[in-house]
Amino acid sequence: MTLYFGDGSNISSFSSVPSSLLSGALPAISGAALTGVSGVVVDAASSYLTSENNSRYGTNVLTVSVSPTSSNNKVIIICNCEIKNNHAQYVTTAQISTSGGSDLGDYRNSYRISSNNGYDRHTFVEYDYASNTSTRTYHLHISPNNSHTSTPAYWKNCALIAICFNP
Repeated sequence: MTLYFGDGSNISSFSSVPSSLLSGALPAISGAALTGVSGVVVDAASSYLTSENNSRYGTNVLTVSVSPTSSNNKVIIICNCEIKNNHAQYVTTAQISTSGGSDLGDYRNSYRISSNNGYDRHTFVEYDYASNTSTRTYHLHISPNNSHTSTPAYWKNCALIAICFNP
């Protein structure tokens, strides 16, 4: 067999090439020799809501839990939410609270929105660095900064995701 190339050169001797390649068959590929592969997902949980809700008090909107299998496992928490407060002098706050773990903590405020304006979309990510095998529970907590009846917190299109992995 001779292979011809566009520049006029060719190869006609294949003594070092296995005959299986010359016949068009590919050798079997095995993953048995792979080592050092990391980042295995151990557990994951998600929760979401799309409907509009409101409260004039702080509310746990969504809750998810994951269970580490080793004290080396870590958790990434991802949150999306749309929040607002219909009163121009008040804001709505979204934050993640944690039990069983140690997250870095983060919170988001709505901008000061005048009545009937649109929602503020927030996405935030937290990292739970605890070194234990306790079940980790995460809550999306949304609240207004005032409990007056005309200043409730509003939310919709919220999602809370926790991914427990072995780094």
